[in-house]
Amino acid sequence: MSAIRVIHRAGFAAALFVFMQSSSFSENNAEIGRLEAANAAFDTALSHRDLGALDALCIQDAAVTALHPPSKAVIVGWPAVRKSWEGAFANFPEMSVQMKNPQVRILGSTAIVTGVEAFRGKRLNGDIVEFLAPTTNVYEKRGEQWLLVHHHAGRAPQ
Repeated sequence: MSAIRVIHRAGFAAALFVFMQSSSFSENNAEIGRLEAANAAFDTALSHRDLGALDALCIQDAAVTALHPPSKAVIVGWPAVRKSWEGAFANFPEMSVQMKNPQVRILGSTAIVTGVEAFRGKRLNGDIVEFLAPTTNVYEKRGEQWLLVHHHAGRAPQ
């Protein structure tokens, strides 16, 4: 094979690679946008203390897990995780949760969203609780929807 043909094929392969990467890049950007929206919807559901919205945003099976700032052990299975949110909502009749600048990593049909959540809550006795919570949310793609399969938040050192 002549050197010109090899260079021509190499150039075609490079162009094809760039095209495939740019196509993949825009698809990935769209998925990142969907994940950021799912993560923001999760924070909104928490802030509104909306169990129905959480039901729609989370996978509801035995594999779902959570670790909250006061957790002493991993909470396993949708009934237990949902009950943990009911407890949080009972302790905080008012709360606000917001993750700024989430970092998203997609691994096939699984995604990891990490960031620091700002939590502000008002207890039943009127006390205000505020803290930053380093957080990891793991999502699984089911159909076209990203659903939460794991939530882990802890208090940042003060």
